[in-house]
Amino acid sequence: MNIYVISLKKSERRNIIRRRLDDMNLEFVFVDAINGKNLIKKNKNLFYDEEACQKRYGRNLTNNEIACFLSHRKTWKKIAHSNRPAIILEDDANFTKKFKETIKNIENNEQNNGAIILGHSKLKERSSQYHYFKNPIYHKKKIGEVWIGKPFKFWTSGMVGYILTSTAAKKLVQEHKKVKCLSDDWAFHNERGIKISEVRPYILYEDFENLQSTIEDERRQIAAYKSTTENILLEPIRIVRAVIRQIKSRLR
Repeated sequence: MNIYVISLKKSERRNIIRRRLDDMNLEFVFVDAINGKNLIKKNKNLFYDEEACQKRYGRNLTNNEIACFLSHRKTWKKIAHSNRPAIILEDDANFTKKFKETIKNIENNEQNNGAIILGHSKLKERSSQYHYFKNPIYHKKKIGEVWIGKPFKFWTSGMVGYILTSTAAKKLVQEHKKVKCLSDDWAFHNERGIKISEVRPYILYEDFENLQSTIEDERRQIAAYKSTTENILLEPIRIVRAVIRQIKSRLR
C-alpha cells in the first residue's frame, strides 16, 4: 500500500517523520503541502466556495484551513489515478507499535470503498480509553489486533492519518472542485457517499505536544471555548450518554 506524507517542502518536520517511517522500514512519498501564506485573496473564488462554508460553519475558512484541504485534495488525485488504496499521513503523525502490522492486516483483508481513520488529532494516547468509552464504534469487524467499525458520530477529528481507497478518492475529487468544507469534516464526506470507518485502538496519534499546528492557532482565535466550570457541569451528562452509546454498540 502506498504511503503519502503531506508536508511543507522546507519544513523541519520532514526529518522527524522520515526517521519514524524509516525505523519501521516503510517506504513513502512526500507530497508538497500548499502554504496558506501563499494563497492570494483576489484569486480565492477560483478554488474556494465561500457561500458553502458560510452556510455550513457560519464563518469563512482560514487560509491555513483552505491550504490544508487543497493539500489533501492534491493527494486524493494521486490515489484516484493510481487505482490503488493508499495511506495519507500528515507530517506530525506519531505511530504506535501496532501500526505496521495493522496496515499489513488491513491490506490483506477485503477493502471497503471509503476511508479508514487511523488516528485522532489533539488526543493523547494515555487518554484514549476514555475517548473510546465516550465514542464507540458500531458494526465492528476484527482485523488482527484491532477493530474497525463505523463511529456513532462523525467529528472533525483531524487528518493526521487515514487509508483512502481509489474509489473514494475519485468521489472526493469529483465533489470538491472547490473547497466547500474543512478537510476533516468527515460528516460532510459521509453525507456525500464516502463510507467512513475507524480503527480501535488508534494506531497513530498527532504529535501536537511537540509539533505546533498553525491551523489550531487560528481556530483558537475564532472559536468561543466553553468555560472549565461549564465543562465540569456537563461531564455527568456526557458519561450517561456514553453508557447509552456503549449499550447500543453492543447490540449492533
